[in-house]
Amino acid sequence: MLKGIVFDIMPAVVESPSAQELFRALEFSGIDYTFSFTNPLENCLIITDSAVGIRAAHNAGIPCIGYAPPKSTENMSGAYALFEDFASIDVAYLCRTHAHALGYPAEILSTERLLIREFSEEDFPTLYSMCTEPSTASFMEENLSDYATEQEKHTAYLRSVYPFFDLALWGIFEKVSGKLIGRAGFSLPDDNSDTFTLGYLIDVPYRRRGYAKELIPALLSYAKEQGYPDISARVKPENIGSVKVLEQCGFPYEQRKDTAKGTFIYHIHLNV
Repeated sequence: MLKGIVFDIMPAVVESPSAQELFRALEFSGIDYTFSFTNPLENCLIITDSAVGIRAAHNAGIPCIGYAPPKSTENMSGAYALFEDFASIDVAYLCRTHAHALGYPAEILSTERLLIREFSEEDFPTLYSMCTEPSTASFMEENLSDYATEQEKHTAYLRSVYPFFDLALWGIFEKVSGKLIGRAGFSLPDDNSDTFTLGYLIDVPYRRRGYAKELIPALLSYAKEQGYPDISARVKPENIGSVKVLEQCGFPYEQRKDTAKGTFIYHIHLNV
């Protein structure tokens, strides 16, 4: 888990309004930061604007991302990731990037009883079993393929989606037991719209505990924080439980039917 940031950047950049806003967000999140390579923090991420800083980060064994404004002439190719403006990054991005650089799934958010994090390859057997359970599979829009094919898709998803998108599908973990109990998050719809679609799945043994109603408002808040003003949700009309949950979470501001897939589409504006 990310605990600290080491900044190796020019003083003028440190004083910029966008950088100062990021520093305030780090303080609010309880993540320490410093401007020196002296005694770097354990579990930290280095942000640098120089090739020398990148080499120092590599020598220290610390993940590094590079600040490369448009007019920069530095060779920043050795950084794990690059950004051009401090206004384009936030604490969530830094935490995800740190996790990805170290090769482990990033934590996305938590509620009173649940932890939402990215899936790992080790999560797949439980996830596949969960999604193919008959009472769950009947409400899914698409039927799953065989185990090997879906496992290959799962691995590809981890590599092609998590490093590049703010919103994705993640695992739901029960804090008390540490067990994977569901899947939730966002996906792009098939109609080429830029509106992300929310989806969730709670495994059979963990239903009727209020987890969905605890989870959905947290997911919507996260989407709002990431700057996404509109979210939709698809549900089959016979899935009465999910229809009620969506309505209780404030979704039915707009409802239309996808006749091709036999689902209702709910839409909510988050007033970003």
